[in-house]
Amino acid sequence: MSTTIDNIIHYTNFRKDGTRVPMLEVHYTTQKGFEGIVHVKEEGATKESITAAVTKAAALPESLIGAEIGK
Repeated sequence: MSTTIDNIIHYTNFRKDGTRVPMLEVHYTTQKGFEGIVHVKEEGATKESITAAVTKAAALPESLIGAEIGK
């Protein structure tokens, strides 16, 4: 499955306990045209961990696009 990362947005997640967690919002498009978003903690994020998160999130929608249902 081929996936393109379209954009990455940095934001801060404010937790109930008052802590702030820097996050990355990763926008992607799959080969079949599915557009999705994953959220990853910035701390400890690597190219490999972001790729793994996108691949995992895109797997199910990508497998359903073009599928014949009800046969």
